Amino acid sequence: MPLSEALDCHDKWLEKNGVKEKNFAVLIWSDWDCKIMLDSECKLKGLDKPHYFNRWINLKALFQVAFNGRKCNLRKAVEISGLRWMGRAHCGLDDAMNTARLAVELMKRGVVLTVTSSLESNASVIEVRRPDWPGQPSPHVAHATAPEQPSVPSVQMSMGYTNAPARSVNGKIKVGISGTILCYCGVLCKRHTVQKLGPTHGKQFYACGNWTPSEGSRCGFFEWAGR
Repeated sequence: MPLSEALDCHDKWLEKNGVKEKNFAVLIWSDWDCKIMLDSECKLKGLDKPHYFNRWINLKALFQVAFNGRKCNLRKAVEISGLRWMGRAHCGLDDAMNTARLAVELMKRGVVLTVTSSLESNASVIEVRRPDWPGQPSPHVAHATAPEQPSVPSVQMSMGYTNAPARSVNGKIKVGISGTILCYCGVLCKRHTVQKLGPTHGKQFYACGNWTPSEGSRCGFFEWAGR
C-alpha cells in the first residue's frame, strides 16, 4: 500500500472511532518514526502529513526513566515489564500492538504518559522527572512536570533528574563551574556525532557522561552541540 493511501486509511480510522477531533497524541517507541522517517518521507513524496504526527509520546524515553535508565529494544522492554512478546519483531502491526500493551502496563505501574517531543515550535513539551534521584525510588514510577518555559523549539526530549551537582540554564542544560556541560548524573558530557544517514547526519550532540557500550546511558540527557 502506498504511503499516501496508508495515511488516508489511518485518518479515516481515527475519524470513524471518534478520535480525530479529540485531544490525543501518537504513541511510539523512540523518536525516529515521527521525528525523522515520516516527516522526511512525506516531504520526499510531496504528501501533506497530518498535523497530529507533529507531536508524540516517546514510550522508550518514559521506560528508561521508570527503569533507572535501562537501555534496550522494544522486545526486551516488553519482557522486562513482565509481559510476553506477541508476534514478529519489526512487523509494523505487531510492534504497534506490543507498544500499546507495554504502555498499558507502565500506566498500571504508575507511569504518567505525556507528550515528550514535538516538531511544532510553539508546542509544550513535557519534561519527565524521576522522583528522589539519585536515591533509590521505586523503579516503576515516573512523574511528569511541565517545564519552566512552555515553548520548547527543540524536538528532542529533555529528561531532568533532581539533585544533580550542577546548575540549570533555561531549566534544561546543566553547566559546571568551568562552563563545561554536565549531564543529569552530574558528570562531564560526552560529545558524539550522528552517524546514521538523514537530515541530522554529521551533527554533533552531547549525551550522558556515564555511557558504556554494555549498559548505554545512565540518564537521558541530550543536547545538540553549538546551541
